[in-house]
Amino acid sequence: MAVYTTELRRLIENGFDIGLNDYPIFDEEYRAVLNKKIIDHYYFCEIGFETAGLFKFQLNTKMREIMPYYNKLYLSEQLEFNPLRDFDETTEETRQRADHESVEGHASDTVTTTGTSTGSSSSSDTTSSTGDSLTVNSDTPQALLNTTTIQNNEYASSAAKSHDTSSGTATGSTSTGSEYTDTKTGSGSSTQTTNGTVNDVITRHYFGYGKSKGPAQLLEEYRRTFLNIDMMIIKELEDLFMMIF
Repeated sequence: MAVYTTELRRLIENGFDIGLNDYPIFDEEYRAVLNKKIIDHYYFCEIGFETAGLFKFQLNTKMREIMPYYNKLYLSEQLEFNPLRDFDETTEETRQRADHESVEGHASDTVTTTGTSTGSSSSSDTTSSTGDSLTVNSDTPQALLNTTTIQNNEYASSAAKSHDTSSGTATGSTSTGSEYTDTKTGSGSSTQTTNGTVNDVITRHYFGYGKSKGPAQLLEEYRRTFLNIDMMIIKELEDLFMMIF
């Protein structure tokens, strides 16, 4: 039960906003974690001011003033190193050397071409002939016979007449073909020489602990560096509360 002012829990339970949302912090995701620790630690403590508004102002002012320093402590805790080493160093040395390189190359090419050639020819010939023949025998040669008289079968003892017609067509074709192979071969060679210098970089890494300190002493010194930064911040806020339980 509060005696002089009011307990922090009364402000929280009544929905009063105490702030704690604009002070600088190394990781925004850690703000809720730190705020909860502060509230839980002073939950049943009376605020050290007459009004809730004055308490809120002083609380947030204090956090803005102290957090830049504690943020550095938080960041230093995140550094990774091996506590069992009291020295860790790296050296580099550059050495220059001559470089000579000769490259010979040979090349040969063979090209073979194979093919077939073909050819054909055709011919066509058409012939026709027509003829007439007339043979006449007359037992009375005194009378002169003419062709018309003979064809009319007059004054002739006998006559033979013929008419001949003939035609013909001759065709023919000829095909020729041959195969051939043509081979061509060529060769050549080349030589390339490079002269220069090459820089070799030698890196050496030394680490461990020396004769003056052993691993146990190094571990003991490392333990003394452990910090509970959250409690250091909470301790800084004590003067904002009555500290009466």
